[in-house]
Formats: sequence, structure tokens, C-alpha cells
Amino acid sequence: AGNYSGAGSASSSACAAGKYNDKPGQAACSSCVSAGDLKYQSKAGQASCDICSDGLKPTNIADACTCVEPCAKGK
Repeated sequence: AGNYSGAGSASSSACAAGKYNDKPGQAACSSCVSAGDLKYQSKAGQASCDICSDGLKPTNIADACTCVEPCAKGK
């Protein structure tokens, strides 16, 4: 989990930021954007996505959260 291995490859690679893999032995990683509203993942090699806190939304590649208008005070 958190990695993927291309067809015929003897090694695996970590899923990039913004993607995740919750099952071992997969050929590709899934996008946190498609995992559901407010999901993101800022680190490589993760088995699940995180959820943005109130007042934030994921960026278009789901690797971080940014303010949604109106932003909370101080953000």
C-alpha cells in the first residue's frame, strides 16, 4: 500500500503527492481528487488521503489545501 509497480517491473515506486494506493500490488495510484470532496495528500507513498479542514479545499492536483472564500480570519 502507498506504492505501485508497473507491468513486468520487479520493484515498486511510491505514489506521488496527490495520489494514494490503499491496496498492495497495484499497477497505478489513484488521485485524491477522485477519492471524494475535500480529500488531499501532500506526501508521497501514502495509503490514504487526508481531509481538508473547514474553510479549505484541495488544489486541483490534490497535493495541498488552500483557502476557500471567504477565508477564515488570519488565513
